[in-house]
Amino acid sequence: MAARLVSDSSAKLFIGLYVKDTKPVEEAVVLSVNDQSFDVLILRYGQSCRVYSNQLDVSSSEFKMERGVPSLKLTWNTYGLAKSVDVSTIKICSLVKVEIVINETDLQKWTVSICNAFNL
Repeated sequence: MAARLVSDSSAKLFIGLYVKDTKPVEEAVVLSVNDQSFDVLILRYGQSCRVYSNQLDVSSSEFKMERGVPSLKLTWNTYGLAKSVDVSTIKICSLVKVEIVINETDLQKWTVSICNAFNL
């Protein structure tokens, strides 16, 4: 158990050093959906992270449970620039683009944000 923890920490530290200055946008798969967050697996690095809806550039988020399947509807801020409303629906197994930002003082602390698909 301890060896696994050390291995995971080592991998996350290496990846943190690698992506620290680039703030890459990577593909990720949604693993689970909660009322105010969702977990993603970043495919390139094999790391899972939690994305919090209150840390995204959204005007609202709405959690739904339909037939036992959770979803989170995100309404993106348009700041009056778009003629239509930009909405993303997050479900389990959805493929999303995420931006990874590494904490400057602790390379093992990541902030992961989903990218607004309408602005890519």
